[in-house]
Amino acid sequence: MNILIAEDNLASRELLREILEMWGHSVYESQNGAEALACLESSDVELALLDIQMPVMDGLETIRRIRDSRFAFADGDRAERVCHER
Repeated sequence: MNILIAEDNLASRELLREILEMWGHSVYESQNGAEALACLESSDVELALLDIQMPVMDGLETIRRIRDSRFAFADGDRAERVCHER
């Protein structure tokens, strides 16, 4: 499964990444909600794990924008890739 971790705390992000990769998942990383949205537009993420409190855009606002938007997750015009695939 392709999983996005949106977490501003590096230690937490690294721990989650290590566990998820140990379980056989592909992991994408972002440091805030804005980067998470761009990552969702530009990759084939199947599950997003979002921190509630992040700089720039928190997890709750990120979820609101996902629900309110008309993302074309698998379509041609992809956002610049700002998430980091591991």
